[in-house]
Amino acid sequence: DPAELLGIGHRVVHGGESFREPVLIDENVMDTIRELIPLAPLHNPANLLGIEAARRVFPGVPQVAVFDTAFHQSMPPHAFIYALPYSFYALHHVRRYGFHGTSHLWVSKKAAAHLEKPLASLNLITFHLGNGASAAAIRQGLSVDTSMGMTPLEGFVMGTRCGDLDPAIPFYLTRVTRMAYGDLEALLNKGSGL
Repeated sequence: DPAELLGIGHRVVHGGESFREPVLIDENVMDTIRELIPLAPLHNPANLLGIEAARRVFPGVPQVAVFDTAFHQSMPPHAFIYALPYSFYALHHVRRYGFHGTSHLWVSKKAAAHLEKPLASLNLITFHLGNGASAAAIRQGLSVDTSMGMTPLEGFVMGTRCGDLDPAIPFYLTRVTRMAYGDLEALLNKGSGL
C-alpha cells in the first residue's frame, strides 16, 4: 500500500562534487545525475531509470538519493587531485571521487561497534569485496583515501573491470587496432568479464 511508504531511498553511484550527503530528489537532482552519466556510464543511467519508475508509481512519496561518492568527499586535496595540470581539475573536475562509500561507511560503523569504540577514535582500512572491489582509508570516521578514482574503473581488478591500467594502453590500442576511440572506451567500460 503506497500510503504506508514514508519514503524511498535510491543508491546512486556517482554524485560528482555536487552531492556530499543524501538529498531529496527533485528535477534539479535528476538533471545533475544525468549530467554525471559520462563518469559512471554503466550505473547512473540505471539509477535514473529506477528513480523515474519509482516516481511514476509512487508520485506522492518523498524520494532520497544516497550517493556512493559522497562518503569520500572528505578526502583531502592531496588524495583526490591527480598528478596532472591543476586546470584539468579546476575546469573539468578530473579528480578521484571514490565509490562504494555506503559500504565503507557501514563497514566502518560495524567495526567500531565490534571493537566497542567510537568511530571517531579509530583509524581503519576497509574493503568492499565482490564483483566490484575497493579499499578505503578512514581516519576518525572520515574517508581520507580510496582505491577507486574518477570512475569506478580505477583500483583493483574486478569481475568486469580491468582496474589500474597503464595510461598509454588506450592510446596504443587505438593505434594498433585502428579501433575508434569511442568503441575502445565502451570496451574498457564494459570490462573483460574475467
